[in-house]
Amino acid sequence: MNSWKKEITEVDLDVIYFEYHSCPSEITEVFVWDYDKTYIESNPETLKGFYRAATEPAEKKETVAGVIKKLQSVQSEWESHNPGKKFPLYFVTASPPQAVHKIISKIKLDGFEPLGIYCKNNLRNFRPSRWKMIYNHIGYKLHAFYKIWDMAGENILFNLWGDNSEHDYFVFTLLSDFGSGSMTDKEFVKTLESYKIKKRQIERIQKINKGLPNRDPIKAAYIRQVKPDRVLPDRESFYFHK
Repeated sequence: MNSWKKEITEVDLDVIYFEYHSCPSEITEVFVWDYDKTYIESNPETLKGFYRAATEPAEKKETVAGVIKKLQSVQSEWESHNPGKKFPLYFVTASPPQAVHKIISKIKLDGFEPLGIYCKNNLRNFRPSRWKMIYNHIGYKLHAFYKIWDMAGENILFNLWGDNSEHDYFVFTLLSDFGSGSMTDKEFVKTLESYKIKKRQIERIQKINKGLPNRDPIKAAYIRQVKPDRVLPDRESFYFHK
């Protein structure tokens, strides 16, 4: 029942990493997909959704319309320029690590082999004093992106896919601004503290950032419109943000 614990590669606060393949050497970019609501129709932020994410069979999980063809196209294009290398695909999910077997089974069922999956250790937040952190993924996702950047290499570029049901675009912006140095440490701390991100996580992200060069690591970022967008109400599905 707890076999997932034996498969954990690394735990860093609420960021739990499962590695399935090592990152290829001498690559210039990685492809990172948000899992919940971007790749698959899910809602792990409720007790019902939490239980469903951990128990629902892979064949019953619903992939977001058009995602499989889009990802197949992206992978095919990348592999045509990088023959013999493993496609550098990662998933970041707010689903708990208890659901990782269902998640990887679904992704493989769709025909993909990610290098790794990042899960959020959200179970500890199911208590009154931490309830709001169940829905707050800003610190967790930014932390996960920095872990990928540090692991894949300082010169790596990100191709990011997220959705507008949470704060994905805001997290992408933080990665770009803090990574490039256009946001100071003081501004970074103040911003994350305003979103109730814990001090330990802020300091952990700062530490990783200090070991990386000051540059914008984002090559492209796409957002899936899940709920009406007050700024871009006429956009459909994934739209280009950078």
